[in-house]
Amino acid sequence: MIPTTAELAAEEHGDARRAVRLFRNAGEIADEEGDEIVTANHVFEADELVEVELFIEMVKGTPLSGKSLLFALTRLDRNTPEKEWFRTSEIHEVYQTVARDVEVEPKGYNRALELLNKHVTTGVLESKKKERGDQGKFRSYSLQGDVESTRTGLINSTPELQTLMGW
Repeated sequence: MIPTTAELAAEEHGDARRAVRLFRNAGEIADEEGDEIVTANHVFEADELVEVELFIEMVKGTPLSGKSLLFALTRLDRNTPEKEWFRTSEIHEVYQTVARDVEVEPKGYNRALELLNKHVTTGVLESKKKERGDQGKFRSYSLQGDVESTRTGLINSTPELQTLMGW
């Protein structure tokens, strides 16, 4: 179990705090399952929980509009798995629906662009500029982490999104 924990912690971030979280969560999972010994399977389960915990910490102070934008991006990602990068306009279009679904007034395009760029700064998103002749210049975004961990983190940390998911 220790080699598995060390490998997972080093692979993602090389962070001893991550290893400690993995140990703690793996122990809690083993305890909940009534197991006396923590196994590598418990560590792999704990790894998914740690991803969600870290994401929740990263977006803790993010306003609902910023979380809704991220949720819109996870929806795009799930609905078009063959695609990894999404234009600001695509994200904004889905975001407007998400915002209305959680009963908040959607932000305008420019404000949405600012919020997306803040997510780039925090490392949640990656961004790149593209030029396409007749389509002009535009920016595309991609999630940095696992889409399902991102969705779970957003839903767990945002009551408004929980209602959207029927929780």
